[in-house]
Amino acid sequence: MPPGSYTLHVTDKNGCASVLGTWVIQATPLLQFSANNAPIAKPDECDQLLGSITGIDVSGGVPPYKFIWTDATGNTVGNEKDLINVGKGTYSLIVTDATTCAIPLPYSGSVDNQEYSPDAPVLNDQRICLPGKVGLSVLNKTTGMYNLYADATSTTPLQTSNTGNFEVLITETSDYYISYSIGSCESPRTKTHIEVVLVDVKFSNTITPNGDGINDYWKIEGLEKFPGTLVQIFNRYGKRVFESKEYATPFSGQFNGWLLPSGVYYYIINLNTPCKLLSGNLTLIR
Repeated sequence: MPPGSYTLHVTDKNGCASVLGTWVIQATPLLQFSANNAPIAKPDECDQLLGSITGIDVSGGVPPYKFIWTDATGNTVGNEKDLINVGKGTYSLIVTDATTCAIPLPYSGSVDNQEYSPDAPVLNDQRICLPGKVGLSVLNKTTGMYNLYADATSTTPLQTSNTGNFEVLITETSDYYISYSIGSCESPRTKTHIEVVLVDVKFSNTITPNGDGINDYWKIEGLEKFPGTLVQIFNRYGKRVFESKEYATPFSGQFNGWLLPSGVYYYIINLNTPCKLLSGNLTLIR
């Protein structure tokens, strides 16, 4: 029957007529997407589940409307008009109204995923005197995850941190690499150099200046890293028998052109750093 007002008249066998009532049949508009329907798919970023589909608008039918979003596998991922917090994929929507006879309204949309290279962390190099635990701290911290690697190419981080702070045990001069990641996107790695001063300087405690070309002078490795170094050697009476800045002239067991006798001598090495002076004994054997 078309929409309108209808009155029911009843007449009995005796010809008596009566009106039982008046009923109104209203037209229910078809459930459909309205003129304002303008779906917008926002892509996810680095697989963080930031994608969405918004702008769905329906009209007609009998409110309230029911929204069911499903993913490509058929799992329900949303029950609101706007689909939010989803990753890359194709999503289907079925809209129904409060009636039992309305034709379900379908929609399908896709969400993409955008990836980018975040800014690399900024760190300072460090110089420590002795081996020990060292704190590494990113200077340009932001929300996300930081990864500490042993080298520039390893795939598994030694540590991860959401604060940008790490603590590592340093036994010798080392390089570490730190990257920043957010979701599936990872920045280039930044190298941070930790130098252990009193480990980098290496030398023996004995020299044999006998002219055989073997151990004829006191070889000290690593001094080139420390400008302004001063090396001094004293005999057992405290008399200085050798001094050299930058160790330009290595100690060969002589003092003012005279051969020093065999025995135990004492050295002081000032590396021109905040670290303590290196000192100990040096045995001269002829």
